[in-house]
Amino acid sequence: MSPRTVLAIASLPIASLAFATPPVEIVVDRDDVIVTTSCRLRIADGPIADRNGDGVVRIVAEGILVEIGGTLRGAPPDADPDTFSGIGIVVAAPNVTLANGGVSGFKVGVKVEEADGATIANLDLSDNFATRLRSTPEREAVEDWLRPHENDDGEWADRYGAGLLVRDSDDVTIRDLFVRRTQNGILLDRVERARIHDNDCSFLSGWGLALWRSSFNRIARNAFDFCVRGYSHGVYNRGQDSAGILLFEQCTDNVIAFNSATHGGDGIFAFAGREALGEVSRRDDSEPTDGDVGWHLGRGNTRNVLLGNDVSHAVAHGIETTFSRGVVIAGNRMDGCGICGVWAGYGSDSLIVDNDFVGNGRLGYGAERGGVNIEHGRGNRILANRFRDNACGVRLWWDEDPHLATLPWSAANGTESRDEVVARNLFDGDEIAIELLRTEAAVVAGNRFTDVGTELVADDASRSTLREGPEPAMTPEVDLEVLAQNLPGRGTPIGARSKLAGRERIVMTEWGPYAWDRPLLSVVDRSMAKDRYRLLGAEATGAQVLGAGSLRTLLRGDGTVEVICERPGRVCPYRLRVSHDRGRFETEGLLAPANWTVRLFRSPTDPRDDPKRWRAAADAEIATLLENGGALVTVPAIEFDFGMSGPAAVPSLAADASARAMPADGFGLVAETTLVFPPGRWRLRTVSDDGIRLLRDGEILFERWDRHAATADIAEFALAEETSVDLRIEWFELDGAATLSFDVERLGD
Repeated sequence: MSPRTVLAIASLPIASLAFATPPVEIVVDRDDVIVTTSCRLRIADGPIADRNGDGVVRIVAEGILVEIGGTLRGAPPDADPDTFSGIGIVVAAPNVTLANGGVSGFKVGVKVEEADGATIANLDLSDNFATRLRSTPEREAVEDWLRPHENDDGEWADRYGAGLLVRDSDDVTIRDLFVRRTQNGILLDRVERARIHDNDCSFLSGWGLALWRSSFNRIARNAFDFCVRGYSHGVYNRGQDSAGILLFEQCTDNVIAFNSATHGGDGIFAFAGREALGEVSRRDDSEPTDGDVGWHLGRGNTRNVLLGNDVSHAVAHGIETTFSRGVVIAGNRMDGCGICGVWAGYGSDSLIVDNDFVGNGRLGYGAERGGVNIEHGRGNRILANRFRDNACGVRLWWDEDPHLATLPWSAANGTESRDEVVARNLFDGDEIAIELLRTEAAVVAGNRFTDVGTELVADDASRSTLREGPEPAMTPEVDLEVLAQNLPGRGTPIGARSKLAGRERIVMTEWGPYAWDRPLLSVVDRSMAKDRYRLLGAEATGAQVLGAGSLRTLLRGDGTVEVICERPGRVCPYRLRVSHDRGRFETEGLLAPANWTVRLFRSPTDPRDDPKRWRAAADAEIATLLENGGALVTVPAIEFDFGMSGPAAVPSLAADASARAMPADGFGLVAETTLVFPPGRWRLRTVSDDGIRLLRDGEILFERWDRHAATADIAEFALAEETSVDLRIEWFELDGAATLSFDVERLGD
C-alpha cells in the first residue's frame, strides 16, 4: 500500500477520561499547599506567589486525582510576562491525574517531575512567562535568539519558562491543553513513552512542544501553530530557533503525526545535539576523543517518524532534521516555507516520501533554498513527492565545512554526499527541479517534469558518477498504516486555521505573535524620526497624540497611523490614542528626531591597534576629509544596516555620492548630535558590528572597541530637569557584514 493512503485513514476516536468530582475540597489561599489525597482545589481570589520556587501547590501522593477549581494565578493580570517567577503546581508522585482548570502568572505553570504514569488534561496554561522581544519590524535584535543547545541543567525552563514542564517521567499522558500568550507550551526533559495529543499550544514566542533527550513518544493531532519569533514580513526571516516542535540532543524513535505546526520559525526542528556531535564532553564526564568515535556512530535523532503533518508557512524550514539517521518523512505538507521545506544536512538513510512541497525557498540564503535540501547526505531516498513552484525542488551538495568535518561524529558517520536517490517525483513549475553539486553515485530515475526552468543542474563531479536507474523500492521501514491506526487522539487540527495561510499573517508584538483573536494596534515601523502603526481586527475612527514637543498624527485610509515630531533635536515621549469601532487603544512611544552629522572615512589603520590615528582621521578638517575620499552627511536617525555592501546599502547615506562610493569594508564613521532630554530616567542603546564607543558630553558611556558580531550595548542615566546632551558615536567596520543603530528608551520618571 502506498504511504499516501495513511492520510485517508479516518482518525480513530478514543474515549475521554471521565473525572468523578473528588469529595474533598482543599482551599488554596497561600503558598506551599501540600496535597496528599484526591481533591478539588478551591482557589482563593488574587495572586499567590511561589516565594521559594518549589510550587504554590505540591501533589505528593501516588495515584490521586486533583482538579483545579478555577485559575491559580501567580501574578496580577496586568504584570509584564517577563517578571513572572516560580511554579504554580508541582506533581511529584506517580500516576497522578491533574485536570480541569487553569494556571497563569508563573515562570512554569505546571511542573511534573519523577511522576511516571501521570495524566495532565483539560488545562488552560495561558499567560505564563515570556521574554520581551527586542526585534522590531525594521530590524532584528540578535539578543532575541533562543539557545536550545543546552538543557541538562534545566536551562530551558530557567531561561524561558513554560506552560507545562515534564522532567524524568515515563508513560505520561498530556492532552487537551490550551496555551496562549506564553513563550513555550510544553517542555519534555528526559521523557519516554508519553502520549501527547489534542493540545493547542499556538501563537507562542518560543516552542509549542520541545523535547530534550526524550524518546519513544507519540505526538499526534496537536496544534502548534504560530510558534515564532524573529520575523518581519518582507524585511527579515530569521526564526531565531523558534519552532512548533523542537527535538534536541538524541531524541529517537518518536512518532510525530497529523499535527498542525504552521507559521513557525521552523515547523519541526530536530538537531542531534552537541554531545552527539562531540562538541562537548559526554554526561558521563568522559571526553570524546578520536579513540572512541564509535560511540558517535548513528548518534543523534534517529528513527523518528514524521507523518502527515502540516508545517507550511515556516519562516525558515518546514522540517529541519540534521545529523540524523533513519528518519521517515511521509505525507507532510510544506507550503510557502521561507528557506526550504526539508533541511536534512548531514542526514543519512532516511526516507522522504509522498510529501507536498509548494512555493518554498523564496527567502533562502545562498545554497539553502527550495523543497528538499541535503548537505553532506548519504543514502537518503527522496521518492514520489510532489514539487510545485519551488526555487529548487531537490538540492544535494557537498562543500567545505572545516569545523564540522573534524568532530568525532563526522569521523564516525562520514561527511561525503553520496548514494542519494531522487526517483518517481513530480516537478511542476520549479525554477530548478534537481541540483547536484559534488554528490557521488546519485540515482535520478523516473521523475516527471512539467514547466520547470531546468530539469537537472549537476557539476562534472556529480555527472560522472550519476546513475539513472533502476528505480528503488518505496517501502518504508515502518508500517505507516498500522502506525496511524494506533496513534492517540480524536481528530486532526490540520486546516483549522486555513484563513491565516501565508507568512504575511505573522505579525509580531513585543511579547510574541498576534493571535488574530482581538483588535491589535501593531507597530509597522519605528524610527527616532517617525513611528507608524497599523490597526488590525478593527476599523480606526480617530487618532490623538499627547506628549512633549511638536507632535502630530496622520490617520491614513489603509488603517495606518503615523506619529511625527516636527521639531528635531528633542526627545519626545508620547501617548497615542487610537479609537476604533470596538473601543480604544492607548500606547506609549518615543521620538527623538535629530540632525546627526555623520563623517564617513576610510580607516587609515586598524583602529584596534592605533585608535589615536584613527580618530585623527575622523576629526580631520572637512576639506581634508573629502579630499581623502570621505563623506559628510546629515541624517535624522542612526539606523544603518550595511550588510555586506557598506554605505551604498543605506538609503539615507547613499543619497550622497561620496558616501555611496565608500568601500564595503575597512571604513569608519563618527556621528554627532545634540538632543534635549526631558527630566526622567533614560537608556541609550546601540547595536554594532564592529567596534563602538558612545560618549555623552565628552564622557565615555561604553566602549566595545573590537571585532564582534551584531551586539547590543546600553547606558542609563537620570536627569532631574530638562537638559541638553551632546552625543558622539565612534564606530568602525573591519570586514564582513556590518550594522549600526542607536535608539533612546524612557525608563520612567
